[in-house]
Amino acid sequence: MLADPARPHKDAAFSLVTRGPQRFGRTVTTTRWRFTQWSDGATALYDLDADPEQTCNASADEASAPVAAELRQKPASLPPWPAPAGK
Repeated sequence: MLADPARPHKDAAFSLVTRGPQRFGRTVTTTRWRFTQWSDGATALYDLDADPEQTCNASADEASAPVAAELRQKPASLPPWPAPAGK
């Protein structure tokens, strides 16, 4: 991508973070947005253009609701966490 930004690539990056043995978060990051869905149901949404330091959680902002809804669907293609026993 660095050598040829016009080359086809994925539209998002995914990450998983754990907070102790029971809490985890799945994050989707696009060129503009970072969305995290926590295992306890909490969410976080940051506009990386307007808030590069990620200090203002926009997940409760009605104007950001369509973005949150779209990004919430992306982790559905990932394997389950925690992984089923024996895998």
